[in-house]
Amino acid sequence: MSLTWPPDPDSVDSALRLAVSWWNGLGLPLLLVAIAIRFARRDLKSWADRRKTIRIVGSIHYMLALWSTTTVASALWASRGMEAVATQVFLSEVAPAIPIAFNVLIGLGLRRLARWAWVGALILGTIRAGFTGWLLWMSWQFGGTFNFDEWPTLVSTRILPAIMLVILLLPGTWRALKPIAEDEVTPGKLDVIAAIFSRGALIILASAVLTDAIDALVRALTSLT
Repeated sequence: MSLTWPPDPDSVDSALRLAVSWWNGLGLPLLLVAIAIRFARRDLKSWADRRKTIRIVGSIHYMLALWSTTTVASALWASRGMEAVATQVFLSEVAPAIPIAFNVLIGLGLRRLARWAWVGALILGTIRAGFTGWLLWMSWQFGGTFNFDEWPTLVSTRILPAIMLVILLLPGTWRALKPIAEDEVTPGKLDVIAAIFSRGALIILASAVLTDAIDALVRALTSLT
């Protein structure tokens, strides 16, 4: 969703963009601060356990699958009745969404602390991080610019892959997949860091998914009127 300024008071689309701009610039940062304060007052064992962080990463995979589904649905809706560009739409929007199934499967496995899911997430995360790095390099080479009003989307597409990969590779993540008693777990500094970044990434990603879904819904309803 690209934001425009100043907004047109007579346009629903412009009003939506203004609302998203305020949310990204003020609402979401305040929400992140409020959540951080809340967790800071809680016992570390209640939220910084590495196994809980792995389950959060699993939820991130679920959210990525939902985001891809929203993107594909929006593209298919926009291309309805345009048979001439059906192939182009498939190649540009539908084909890249094939990882939806992988994200759902890996998310399910990580939520259940399955080691095969850790391996799958590591492979998929490496591919995703490498591709993201290549895109950033290409943008830098050709003088690409970023709209920082859309920072949740930028974080979710450019930084999130690296965050997930680092969490998966942190010492202790593999051991956390073993079935151990709750009272045997004593969160350390790495556990706290992983817990903070994973939860922050999930909230930011959820915001990007929600705003894109609302944008797609508004466009769909507007096209019917």
